[in-house]
Amino acid sequence: MKHKTLRCAAETAALLLTVAMLTFLIAGLHQHEPDRELSTLDTGWYQLTNGVRREITLPVTLPAEPGQTLTLYNDTLTARDAGKLLSARGVEYGIEIRAGETLLYRYEDNAFPKNTQMKGRLWADAELPDNIGGQTLSLTFTQLSDRTDRFDAPLLGSVRSITGHHIQTSLFSLVMMLAMVILAVLALLIFCYMSSCGIHERRFLDVAVFLLLCSLWCLTDSALYQIYGRDTAAGSVVSFYAFMLMSIPMVHFVRNTISGRRQLVPDICIALFCANALAQGAAYRLFGIRFIDMLPLTHLLLTAGVAAMLIVLLRSYREQPSQQLRLHIAAFAALGVFGVAALVLYGLLHIYWYDAIFQFGVLLFIILLFRELLGQATEDMRFHMEHRISIRCSVRIV
Repeated sequence: MKHKTLRCAAETAALLLTVAMLTFLIAGLHQHEPDRELSTLDTGWYQLTNGVRREITLPVTLPAEPGQTLTLYNDTLTARDAGKLLSARGVEYGIEIRAGETLLYRYEDNAFPKNTQMKGRLWADAELPDNIGGQTLSLTFTQLSDRTDRFDAPLLGSVRSITGHHIQTSLFSLVMMLAMVILAVLALLIFCYMSSCGIHERRFLDVAVFLLLCSLWCLTDSALYQIYGRDTAAGSVVSFYAFMLMSIPMVHFVRNTISGRRQLVPDICIALFCANALAQGAAYRLFGIRFIDMLPLTHLLLTAGVAAMLIVLLRSYREQPSQQLRLHIAAFAALGVFGVAALVLYGLLHIYWYDAIFQFGVLLFIILLFRELLGQATEDMRFHMEHRISIRCSVRIV
């Protein structure tokens, strides 16, 4: 029957999405042979303390004091390393890379300063000069802030191999972004198809807009974009606005699910999210207050918004229990748990892969919502087709 078209299309798209994600992961993780152009420069390092040379093997954890400058040296590079790319961690420590007295890399904030968490996800890439043979390579860290800091071994290789390594380390986020875009297109197609049949299920449109905003945030917030993007300052501004506004479609989703006076709560949340974006934009433009300094306010509003939606859904479920509301509650509960976990990793533990936790939570959130939406859409299509058939039969009888 025609009402089965929607379910078949959705199942086919889900299967293709799964195959694409698995293929992408396998292609990135599987290596036919080791990359001979990429090596880890973990030996040959030393530190000079009061004129005394101390040999060091990276990675290593060294004592440090706030405001202290720490320098690691390496004399093992040869003429064969000329033109290679050295890729090191430590941007959050104010890393400087030198060959002899020549400065090869120093991180400088652009028009949009980054916080420690964002810097910790970046790589410091420096091209070695032609006369690197016989020179001393040095890594200097100028912004130490803890009693002990961990210093990882830099990578050494061709531009192609270093770029490939950066892409591979970001593979999970790339897969999540791909999944979000595919699901957004699927939701938009379903919305258009149902609208053409006279069924206006706006929640599919809410899901599509949410996923597009979320994927835009994931892209502009990613380390790959911050390293290779053309205008990272503008991209960072877009990232913050996308993060502040991407919850609005899902709050609107809840509004389209419930009825009566409880719709006032989503309306208030939407107004607060819009006011937050406008206020932060005005503060940034007029007073120069950085978005990263106002980020805790956005985190607080997002947490409160998820909690408010859960309370509204729970009260609606108590009044009129249904499978639909139960899945919605599970979806928002999962989003809340992964969101809080990401905030703990981000704000308290300063762990830099917090974004992967949040992205996985978003994907689980959407999958749970899609399960209910597709079932509801199939029933609506079936009812619509049966109604049309009954009308045609009554017209023929008359």
